[in-house]
Amino acid sequence: ARAVGAPLGPSAALAAALFGALLTAIPVLPSGLGLTEAGLAVVLLRLGVAADSAAAIVLLARAITYWSVIAVGGALTLARRGH
Repeated sequence: ARAVGAPLGPSAALAAALFGALLTAIPVLPSGLGLTEAGLAVVLLRLGVAADSAAAIVLLARAITYWSVIAVGGALTLARRGH
């Protein structure tokens, strides 16, 4: 949250992260794609984070927790096929 200038304390950041992790368990789409982002944004807005900061936090969090895993897995799959 500090990276985007959001006034969010450690306990509120942890609560938002845990709520986001909980939303990934709802079996609508893989890893709660879409639902998790929306839910996390709502939680951050309720915690008093500005909309632009909340959007940046959600995008950064999902880039790290979802898309980085896909990128690494894809790279490893391609590397393995080359052998």
